[in-house]
Amino acid sequence: MRVRISYGIEVEDIPEQAESLGSNALFKLRSSLETLSKAIGNIEECEEDYTLVIQMLEKVRLELTNSDLVIADLQAILEGLNNYYIGAHNVSERRPIVDPSGDTTTETEDPGEG
Repeated sequence: MRVRISYGIEVEDIPEQAESLGSNALFKLRSSLETLSKAIGNIEECEEDYTLVIQMLEKVRLELTNSDLVIADLQAILEGLNNYYIGAHNVSERRPIVDPSGDTTTETEDPGEG
């Protein structure tokens, strides 16, 4: 089961953390390629029972899916950082407030009519 976690870090630390995520995804992709290569190499050796190859292919597909999810997270992080730098003067330093209706707002006071 995948869960989404959230924690705060300094903006200048984001590239280092993003690089770490990217390196992890790259490691998993390389591992997937090795497993795929072994699976393909085993096809002719299996004769009439391809159970092992099928299991290896399933493992590769799951690893690729997990890598894709990490890459999507990495992309979202870098898009957020890019948006921050493009519009840094428009970004609130405060965390958004969630009202009871579930709507997120950045307003902390009633602006009132006046």
